[in-house]
Amino acid sequence: MELNLSHENIRINESVYDGTLEQSIEQDYSLPDYYPGIFKVLKTTITPCVYNCRTSGDKLVVDGVIFVDILYLGEENNQLHSIQQKYPFSKTADIKGECNTPIICYSTSGDYINCRVINPRRVDLRGAITIQIKVYCPKEEMVLSDAEGNGIQLNRGSIHTGSSHLWGTKQFSAEEQFTLEPPAEEIISYYASAVAGECKLIANKMVTKGDIILHVIYRISDENQQLQTATKTIPISQILDLPGVDEDYSCNVCYFVTGVDLHKEEDSNMINAQFDLTLCGDAYIQKDIACVTDAFSTLYESQTDTKEIATDRLIRILDDSMVSKQQVELQNIQQVIDVWGKVRNLSAKSMEDHLDFTGELEADILAVDSENNPVFLTKEIPIEFQLSSDQLCENPIVQTKGDIVNMEYSFNGTILDLEAEIKLCGTVSCRDWIRIVTDFSIDETAPKETKNRPALTIYYADGGESLWDIARHYNTSMDAIMEENVMERPIIEERRMMLIPIVE
Repeated sequence: MELNLSHENIRINESVYDGTLEQSIEQDYSLPDYYPGIFKVLKTTITPCVYNCRTSGDKLVVDGVIFVDILYLGEENNQLHSIQQKYPFSKTADIKGECNTPIICYSTSGDYINCRVINPRRVDLRGAITIQIKVYCPKEEMVLSDAEGNGIQLNRGSIHTGSSHLWGTKQFSAEEQFTLEPPAEEIISYYASAVAGECKLIANKMVTKGDIILHVIYRISDENQQLQTATKTIPISQILDLPGVDEDYSCNVCYFVTGVDLHKEEDSNMINAQFDLTLCGDAYIQKDIACVTDAFSTLYESQTDTKEIATDRLIRILDDSMVSKQQVELQNIQQVIDVWGKVRNLSAKSMEDHLDFTGELEADILAVDSENNPVFLTKEIPIEFQLSSDQLCENPIVQTKGDIVNMEYSFNGTILDLEAEIKLCGTVSCRDWIRIVTDFSIDETAPKETKNRPALTIYYADGGESLWDIARHYNTSMDAIMEENVMERPIIEERRMMLIPIVE
């Protein structure tokens, strides 16, 4: 019987970039005239934000902005003030070939920031940030899907195809007006994050909702110039174009705040807030496609062309809230004014039936010390929690961010009790490597010797052996071995005697 081969195109996501981009800051900054001069810097923070990540030809282009916030005491009245500076940046990197429809995963971190006061109106800033980026490019791969004739034997498997993953991003803005109670005389500092909520998929579109969490420290207009804090929740919604998606997919949405402008109207208690945001949306559908992982002919010498490919298998979409309760010892502190923070360095390990997450809660603490001076403390607190998962792998790939949506605290003079509500968004996946057959050919001028072979061969198999390996060694059919030995699974469970039949 003539050899007939069937081929099929499958879509996989090929890794074209996996690396780190670095950006430094070296700035000599002078305070505007309307800012009080610096007596003492309490805290300097550096926050990187990526608002656009794309490919252009064989280049990866990353656009973003670095926020540097300086919290300081004024030289005239020893009151708390803050300055925020924005430093835009653009980075490029080479990728493997051109990719017009990339899937991009990234995370950012501020490595360090040093602020040296040169004089009350001038500071020298030195710092650096890093961006971890992975870029995948969807591509078509021709594989052998079926074959018959000339004694061909096929070992079949399945792969999770990259066609199950769609990705898109969108930049947008939001505005809000509100009042603070008691009314604010001066906005001192603020921090904003955005968390995803409901996600709905319709034909070629992803409809999303979420909230901006805005935390504000401000001064009121009483005689003591007291500091107050407030947290505002601002709803947002967006529609993301995602060609090819439909209601059969599952969705993952993450919002990123890439800019905040907060100011108080003159002669009014009204606060105007403007936000720049980036929406990243992923859509997944689980697809297992049959493939051929090995082949040979029992009649002729043959040539098997194979290729090892990597596919990503989604384990879990992260859309969870968790509460972390911690205790922090504080020395020489008489009052805690405010506590807020961020979640950093989340990673996960697979256990028997769940994922163990670890990370850090970076708590920013504004307080008054025993000498009645304002101080700013940062405490890095280890956190851990568990999430159940039906699917596991040895080394899961975690793409996630955690945002604090609420922080409760109490202070008894030495111990600060913290309770942080954290919202997670992202995914946990596994990277599987599989060798597949892309093509197969036989040499009809080189038939295999079959005349003097016995009809049955006795073989003692060890537990864990593969019937396919045995069939290939004895140049016979795996199905024939299973039928002869009344077996249902292609793996030997324990040491036993096998009868190996010969097929023509």
